[in-house]
Amino acid sequence: MDEALSVLHIVAGFSLETLGGVERYAFDLSSALVRRGLHVGIAGIWQFGTPYEVDWVQRLNAAGVETFVGCPKDERVPLRNLIASIAQLKHQLTGRRFKIIHSQQEFGDVVALALRRTTQARLLVRSVHNDIEWRVRPLRRWLLSNALFPLTFDVECGITPAISTRLDRRPVAALLGHRAVLIPNAIDFSRFVNIQTDCASARRALGWPTDAYIAGNVGRLTEQKGQIYLIDAVARLRGRLPHLRTYIIGEGELRTALQSRIAQLNLQDVVTLTGSLPNIADAYRAMDVFVSSSLWEGLPTVILEAMAMHTPVVATDIEGTRYLIRHEHTGLLAPPADPDALADAILRAAYESERIGAMARVAFSSAQAFSLDRVAERLEQLYRQRLRSMQANDM
Repeated sequence: MDEALSVLHIVAGFSLETLGGVERYAFDLSSALVRRGLHVGIAGIWQFGTPYEVDWVQRLNAAGVETFVGCPKDERVPLRNLIASIAQLKHQLTGRRFKIIHSQQEFGDVVALALRRTTQARLLVRSVHNDIEWRVRPLRRWLLSNALFPLTFDVECGITPAISTRLDRRPVAALLGHRAVLIPNAIDFSRFVNIQTDCASARRALGWPTDAYIAGNVGRLTEQKGQIYLIDAVARLRGRLPHLRTYIIGEGELRTALQSRIAQLNLQDVVTLTGSLPNIADAYRAMDVFVSSSLWEGLPTVILEAMAMHTPVVATDIEGTRYLIRHEHTGLLAPPADPDALADAILRAAYESERIGAMARVAFSSAQAFSLDRVAERLEQLYRQRLRSMQANDM
């Protein structure tokens, strides 16, 4: 029997509710790998000073996942802050051994390189979660993602076929014959299957009206998630769908700006920013439709969660979402940053409830390919295969 594997995942931090789907995936994946007999740790690059961090560290430790964390995040001196966090993680990891380091984050790729010697890692892996790496830092993209990382990482994973193809086309990767491996994000279906709460009960528990048509959005309140366009779409539906109520679930730096837009459009009784909710499955159950207004995505796990709950999906027609949602088959797609088109799609979902419900049932079936257990098994096989190949080459 193969010996136990040890893997250290690297994420931005443990403040899940202010970070996002990548961290949730990494947390669930690490727990699934522990259940498969692996020794797993997670290194969070920064502390964010939120109550969520302590809770998630305790939950991960209880699941058998070791946790390590760097310095408090300081946006004023980002480079110095990153160097300090690396030093802090090196100190915590001194004497600890992990055969594999697997980065799940852009800055994490840099941290992985820095921690390789400390942990004596044999295999260095990174997963690319963004359709464009270093979106606002093109020089870093060329120096790191396009030039350095194909030379230094043993395995690069794309979470969608489009991302994997883009990685293969980088000149350095093509010259070296490196091929990215498709390992998609996944969700833990056990969090969503067999939920006994019905729609009306879920609404009452959340304090949402039982007689409204409810559109929900889940995500960080950031430019990427495009909630400003959802708010504008709702304004266009005021007279066309008067019983519409919209709940935007999440935290983020645009909360004040979004609240101001809601007030400007006089939508205080129609659109609510709920903050984070403890039981997201109940929120999906309470929705008539889940609306993703994102401007770009890698692979949006919130859409997978909605699919797992049989919640109909209206979403923007962007690369990562198209991997999950086929227009007119598993949901409805509208152009990004287009409130008129998004409003039309929401209106159609409301008035074609039987058809959108049928799409949701097909979406549930297609979501099974993104089961956490399946992806954890594939990833373990990848780890073992690459380690055996490296050992054979050393002989």
